[in-house]
Amino acid sequence: GQEAYDRHDSAMRDRAHALLEQAVELRPDYAQAHYILGEWNAAFGSREAAIRQFKIALHLRPDMTEIEQKLRELQNSPQNFTAATEVSIPSTQR
Repeated sequence: GQEAYDRHDSAMRDRAHALLEQAVELRPDYAQAHYILGEWNAAFGSREAAIRQFKIALHLRPDMTEIEQKLRELQNSPQNFTAATEVSIPSTQR
């Protein structure tokens, strides 16, 4: 998935998205998968999907302050959110 961010290769981005969706389906209780999918959605302009994934991740791991911060940023951003954001993985789950 990180290669897709670095190269902005659409085929790779699509593949990364499919794998993230699969991870969430296989482990719906794994907050990190929801968080990363939320990051992917935020980075590629799908604001509503990002908010949804961050809310799920925060519900699963309310102790992860990174998620709460990302969620707050997105909720306070304009509705026409399209800008890419830097993707980071919370240190608590590495």
